[in-house]
Amino acid sequence: MNRRFGQLGCIGLGTMGEAMCPSLKKKSGLEVIAYDRDPASLARSHAHRVRSGNSVADASKQSDVVFVSLPSGEVVEEVVCQPGGLLECAIRGQIVIDLGTSPVDLTRRLAAALAAVGATLVDVPVAA
Repeated sequence: MNRRFGQLGCIGLGTMGEAMCPSLKKKSGLEVIAYDRDPASLARSHAHRVRSGNSVADASKQSDVVFVSLPSGEVVEEVVCQPGGLLECAIRGQIVIDLGTSPVDLTRRLAAALAAVGATLVDVPVAA
């Protein structure tokens, strides 16, 4: 299947996410919208033409692929399950990529929940 992507979302601009998000923008040439609780991280991403979202929903609701780079499985679960989170804002066919090291049982639960709304969770742990 040949699929074209229009927008990428990045949630979590910590040590790993802040470096990856501008790289995704540069290498893909796509629109990238990011969200982080730290406004300074978002401000630094502007230099790379990454747009800022005001919430998880802003970074995800129009994104074909959402990269989640968060410090723990607990935080990933919060971002997926909270009101306005990825589960609530998922669009059919969306791909959510968890770049953290979430526990396997949590990943399976979140994958099933996202699949029920037509999205796919991919577990891709990245180490520094």
